[in-house]
Amino acid sequence: MYSKLRSLFTGLLGLAALCGLPNQVLAQNGTISGRVVDAQSAQPLSTAQVFVTDGAGTLTNLDGQYILRNLAPGSYDLQVQLIGYSTKVITEVVVVAGAVTTVDVTMSSSAIDLEGITVSAAAEQGSTTSLLLDRARSAVVQDAIGADQIARSPDGDAAEVLKRVPGLSVVGGKFAYVRGLGERYSSTTLNGAPLASPVPDKKVIPLDLFPSGFLESIVTAKSYSPDQPGDYAGGLVQLKTKSFPSQRSLSISVSGGWNSVATFQDGLGYAGGSRDFWGFDDGTRGLPSQIPRDRPLNSSAFAQADLFDVSRTITGDWGPTEESALPPNTSVGISYGDDIDLGSDRRFGFISSVNFSNAVARQEDLIERVFSATGVADPEVDYLGQVTTRSATVGGMLNAAFQFSPTHQVRMSSVYNHSADDIARELIGFNLDSNTNQLNTRLQYLAQSLLNLQLNGEHQLPFAGGTSLEWRGGYSRAGRYEPNTREVLYRQAENGMYVFDNFIQSGSLFHQDMVDNALSAGIDFDVPLDLGVGSSQLSFGGSFSTRDRDTYTRRFRYMPAPGAILSDEVRQRSPNDLFVPENIGPAGFILAEATFRPDNYDASETIGAGYIMLDVALTERLRLSGGARLETTDQSTAPRDFYETDAEPLPGADQSQRDWLPALNVTYSLSERTNLRASASRTLARPELRELAPFSFADYAGGFLISGNPQVSRSLIDNFDVRWEWFPTPNTVIAASGFYKQFDDPIEVLVLPSSELIKSWVNADGATNYGAEFELRTGLGFLAAAARDITLNANLTLVESEVQTGATADIYIPGTGPLSIAVVDRSRALQGQSPYVVNVGLTWFQPTTGWSASLLYNRFGDRIDAVGGQATPDIFEQGRDQLDVVFEAPLGSGWKAKLSGSRLLGNVINFTQGGGLLRSWDQGRAVSLGFSWGSAR
Repeated sequence: MYSKLRSLFTGLLGLAALCGLPNQVLAQNGTISGRVVDAQSAQPLSTAQVFVTDGAGTLTNLDGQYILRNLAPGSYDLQVQLIGYSTKVITEVVVVAGAVTTVDVTMSSSAIDLEGITVSAAAEQGSTTSLLLDRARSAVVQDAIGADQIARSPDGDAAEVLKRVPGLSVVGGKFAYVRGLGERYSSTTLNGAPLASPVPDKKVIPLDLFPSGFLESIVTAKSYSPDQPGDYAGGLVQLKTKSFPSQRSLSISVSGGWNSVATFQDGLGYAGGSRDFWGFDDGTRGLPSQIPRDRPLNSSAFAQADLFDVSRTITGDWGPTEESALPPNTSVGISYGDDIDLGSDRRFGFISSVNFSNAVARQEDLIERVFSATGVADPEVDYLGQVTTRSATVGGMLNAAFQFSPTHQVRMSSVYNHSADDIARELIGFNLDSNTNQLNTRLQYLAQSLLNLQLNGEHQLPFAGGTSLEWRGGYSRAGRYEPNTREVLYRQAENGMYVFDNFIQSGSLFHQDMVDNALSAGIDFDVPLDLGVGSSQLSFGGSFSTRDRDTYTRRFRYMPAPGAILSDEVRQRSPNDLFVPENIGPAGFILAEATFRPDNYDASETIGAGYIMLDVALTERLRLSGGARLETTDQSTAPRDFYETDAEPLPGADQSQRDWLPALNVTYSLSERTNLRASASRTLARPELRELAPFSFADYAGGFLISGNPQVSRSLIDNFDVRWEWFPTPNTVIAASGFYKQFDDPIEVLVLPSSELIKSWVNADGATNYGAEFELRTGLGFLAAAARDITLNANLTLVESEVQTGATADIYIPGTGPLSIAVVDRSRALQGQSPYVVNVGLTWFQPTTGWSASLLYNRFGDRIDAVGGQATPDIFEQGRDQLDVVFEAPLGSGWKAKLSGSRLLGNVINFTQGGGLLRSWDQGRAVSLGFSWGSAR
């Protein structure tokens, strides 16, 4: 592995050195770029004329973007003109060789400002790209993080970035919880289009799939508008990838990381495939060709001699082995982009990026327990162990845009990400099922992939009164591949030795290949209206998406052959010496089919929607945006036998709904820089396809059996929001928000005692969720001149919730079927809801030297991980603190260094139930050092 890292780093550094030569050519002159927007609505203005004192000029495109290239270093006056708006002149615009000077321009209508306006570049620069103007002029309650803020944090992916947003917490390092609500109450779009998820039992996309370097911005809408998908109540996370670069650019980055509980420590591992370092299985883990796909591996389909032959085809390790000096974490990335002027206001631009990372994590002193309903004093399962996870991620992005004219452009975007986790686990401790100590080993390889392709066009139609049209089409493919998860169980004999235990999960092999294919399309019209007060707009359109899931699942078990009595010498062998060819035969083991009938299922989801909304300025201070969206949904899951059987078909789900989702957003401008907002809306939350399928899986022997429930139905949510926000300067915001939500049939995870503890999804009767948010983002120059380069970003969210569980729950019990059971009727908090979330960040940036430092703190309160049913207590994830620091420094010749420290307060993760410690491990502290080089800044 070290030789691979060394070769990779050497090649990239050599490429950077070679690319330093054309950098001298690219850096002769400078560039001015930016956006031109309406000062009142923050809408981009196309076809505005932008030119400098020497006569070089251009027109803005549909995004309001302009680029003036090949300008000699010096100071310029920038002039912007557009019919209906007052001319604006920005003085003292300084162009530096080889650099991009960003100047964003706000334009006021000539009805407001009768004469031209002249301002300095210092007063105008950054007034819109900070995203605060977009937020101030938005019709909905939203928060945003831009590329500059992302760059000054240690955050390597979108999930980590979102921890900095007010009211957001990230669970499991992947899933966004907005205002304490679970991931099902949030949605994610990429450049405006929905994505398929590679996680079968989660609604949202695992946000750690998107490297932060891909992102231009992340905008989180917390109130609903009818032009957006209606399946969120907490927030809509809108990821926007980078598009047109301001000039030709090439950048390369490399980094290495250390983790206190993993790097250079002893851990677990096993012999995998030749391409594991890159995150791809080379076929080593695939099912042998001798195992048929269309018939079971049992005596009814095979002669016994043939069964023994097939049993010998399973090769490879079955258990973890000790490994010393686990390697450090590494990542590399390269990106290249250009914007080509084709003349006659035509442009072609693209940006491409490839990233690779390889990391090792270790869960030290892992505790796994299961408590009975009687209390925590005597656990039914009490394991202590360790887990080593090797993770590799390969990702790429290619965005291209062609501008036919300033009013017509077409964009293509593609994102691919493949991640793999190679997991070796060992647990040891008491298990009530055998009433003795047990040793449990597992080897698991899990690969997840996401491919997203989008094509969209934007057109302004002068013949239709300036109506703008946007169309889009997309294809998304999400895959989950888990080949040959292997588990072996031993029990402690009277002599103290651990011997093979012929238990239901012992000697088991689990194989699953799941693929989601999704198609989406949409069209939106924005019609400007002249109602005599201010800018108004009528919007209408529709969208369609369809998703199909195909799963292929097989389970097998090595069991003693009929009549075989295994010797103590064989039963005491390690997993890697247990199922070897010499132990396969009439006196040893045989491989048997263990696939359950619900393991394989087909599923589909089709959503059609149409909407109409009006955004109108009733007075100079009062703005109203409202309308309605109609969504029709068809969801189905159909369990299927992978081979023919005479048994009755298993129950699936077939649900259809039609829902009207109205929304009203009101904004009152108390002053030019102060807004008061209020909104009311209805949204929904659908069950996921995995939740509707009666597929079940146990996390470990004696642990919870996780099972789907075809009887789960969608939830409806009524949302009410208010916000006061003040923007005293272009880069400062002070805000206070309040919200209230009423849920009908909320979906939650319930834990039920049965022959074994079952986790499943059910509908509660109802719930409420309410709280407040407070935010402060400001420079500290007002305190002292020495603090003028320091920025404070702090937010606090307080949330309360109450669920009415009802007296019964409709559930699906594996082996029994659907039934209604009695549960304890009580009030409690919503699953996944934290009572508070705190974020505080201090950033120092010295513009003349380029040095920067950030101190970032995050904490969330205790939240319910799974709801206890009947007399079983709720399971809580305990709140914890996270402190990160970042230092960044330029090194000259386009190089810079970045040193990051994460989880400096420690990061022990604890889950409790009934006051007892249920699950615990230490993620460790982390430090990373990275170097990057760029040919254009």
